[in-house]
Amino acid sequence: MVALACININKVEAHPALLDVYYEDPETATGAWYYLMTDDDSCIHFDGSTIKYAFGNETNNSKWFWTNSYYTEAEVATLKNAVVRSMKKWGDIHIGKIVNGEPVKSRLINFAEGSYDDYNLLILPDQECCTMVAGIMDIPMTRTVIEEYHAHAEKFWMYLMMPVLGQMKDYDDPSEYNVALERVGAHEFGHVLGLLDIDDVEHGDADYDWEHSDKIMGYATYGEYTEYQTFIGFYDFMGAAITRGLHTENDHKWRVEGTKGDLTVLECYLCNGRIDVAQNADGTYGPNNLTAITKRASCTSAQHTYTSSTMEYVGCSSSSDFFKCQHCDYYRMYTHFVGGAYHFGLNGHYQDCNYCGEKIYGEHEYVQEELYYVCTVCNYRTRIRTISTADGETLYAFSDDTSEGIYDYNQAQNYIWDNNNYDITEKIEVLEEISNA
Repeated sequence: MVALACININKVEAHPALLDVYYEDPETATGAWYYLMTDDDSCIHFDGSTIKYAFGNETNNSKWFWTNSYYTEAEVATLKNAVVRSMKKWGDIHIGKIVNGEPVKSRLINFAEGSYDDYNLLILPDQECCTMVAGIMDIPMTRTVIEEYHAHAEKFWMYLMMPVLGQMKDYDDPSEYNVALERVGAHEFGHVLGLLDIDDVEHGDADYDWEHSDKIMGYATYGEYTEYQTFIGFYDFMGAAITRGLHTENDHKWRVEGTKGDLTVLECYLCNGRIDVAQNADGTYGPNNLTAITKRASCTSAQHTYTSSTMEYVGCSSSSDFFKCQHCDYYRMYTHFVGGAYHFGLNGHYQDCNYCGEKIYGEHEYVQEELYYVCTVCNYRTRIRTISTADGETLYAFSDDTSEGIYDYNQAQNYIWDNNNYDITEKIEVLEEISNA
């Protein structure tokens, strides 16, 4: 959450292109789902492809320390890991387009570990907060003004409100704290991408009529923290697609929304941005001869199925595809639709999503047949299987080892060379298998 005084939206300013569109008044419209700037606030966002994050240490400031009456060292480690996992949900998002019948995907943002001397995002514990929110994003004066209402920032500070989080952990319903761990990193990182708090913009801090619980940048009914969203929704990542330059003027898909005097109102059914243009004699619109489809008040359930021609693919994560209806405001996340041939290797197998091409991985499920392990899912056959331990080490087991011994890499090499079940060609093949594991 950030504290901002906001009015309404005029247009979206985002690098590399100005999207010359407007949004309906968010107090009366369903079309304004995310906010990139207002009459009073510029769009300020990170512009690089990879963001380096670091944790502020306990000597930088008297109020910045992690261990306290609410948190032990072990609990701090859990909190830090949860916040990083939460914000990295944005790194799991790809913006997609269908080009010549094939999906083309662009990752929204990459993450890398930095240090206190080299970071774009510094995560700090705040002991002196006077707020009831779990986190606040601050932007130091490290910004480059691109044009009016548009700037790029190089550094951000994410404050975690340790007393608030600690009270949730110790006194509140544990499910609320679990929501906080899942949400706070992702929500605050949305501000790094240039997104504002939806309900703050619509209603202001004094009005708790919060209603966008289906979006990571929205809230839920005041006091109902378990209703807050914990995953990146459609309009969350569409807003970020604009600030990242992955949804530009060339990517608008227009439909006719209505009329305004002698002009026709066109709305991009992907980002909900609008323009007012004149209709040309040939049925196109405006000086650029835009084409537009019709809008429906509602569609049938059949028109909103995965394979429906009205549903347009707009992106994916590692678990889901995102689709938007062309004719109405319906959007949905579908679990990847997989099928067809398996691709396999020593560590597992995968199939491609039939729509976006995402690789869906699974571990082999082995049974032993004579001198081989055979996967019951993909029929992959191998004489060895790999075992990954908690510390990341890979160990090996061999199908012809009656003792079912477990070997590290060097022991496995010796086992192969000394094994009379393998001829020299097989020994070389098995050695190559473990070297590629």
